[in-house]
Amino acid sequence: MIKKIFFLIFIIFCFNIFSNTDYSMSDSNSDVSVSEQSTSDYDSTNISSDYKTSDSSDSIGVVILILIFLIPLFDSKPNVDYNVFVILDNNTTTNVENISKKLKENGIESLYEKKYIIQLTLYLTKYNMNNLHKIKEIIEKIANQTKSFNVEFYRLRKTDRKLLVLDAKNNENIQQLADEITVNLTKYHAKNINVPNWIKYIPEREKLFKLYGSSDVFTNFEPYIPLLSQVNLSQIQSFISKYNFNPFKSKAIGIGIAQVDNLGQAKDIIYSIKFKQ
Repeated sequence: MIKKIFFLIFIIFCFNIFSNTDYSMSDSNSDVSVSEQSTSDYDSTNISSDYKTSDSSDSIGVVILILIFLIPLFDSKPNVDYNVFVILDNNTTTNVENISKKLKENGIESLYEKKYIIQLTLYLTKYNMNNLHKIKEIIEKIANQTKSFNVEFYRLRKTDRKLLVLDAKNNENIQQLADEITVNLTKYHAKNINVPNWIKYIPEREKLFKLYGSSDVFTNFEPYIPLLSQVNLSQIQSFISKYNFNPFKSKAIGIGIAQVDNLGQAKDIIYSIKFKQ
């Protein structure tokens, strides 16, 4: 909306300048006609014409200069949700695939079945797209200093946010990684983000959201992989009670970045890097 107002003001400004320029040129032509009738006025008319032509050039120069300053306003990109997440080894993929098959047998289509990527979120918030290169630089630096570590998945759970998730046990390695990424990226997250309605009723989470653009950070961080979003709770609870889940271990091998939809899901990875150690 602000950009549109600036653009409208700019158009009006240009219109006024060029209207004045046309008027000046009209006066100049009139002066030239008079000069044809009076030889004695010829020199003074030329001086007046030169002055007005110079004035017109100055006006055009001002317009060009203003346009140069305004271009970045219209070239800026919108805010988007980027998820920075753990990349896990093939053992995780195999287990998610097996759970997805069982869900399908029960008439439920999983996120994996819909071709969404497997994500264990470290820090998800809204950024301006122009900051993507800075995010990549920080992620690369952190990945180069991080060793692969074990992640233990121990249960299926339906959440209060209508998700079916594959829960991982929190440990020092993954908590430290999530904290480090949050601290380093928070300065780039979009400011003045609308606080989700469900968070407004939880003062602690609301405060975190206003500071970091996410309430799922630090002591509220929970490592899990979403398997379904917007689930039928009774149907999922029935599935969980019948499914014979076997805990398993995987390795965290890298970090990825994905642009996610309103439900926090993505089908493509924008950037990924493996741990160097």
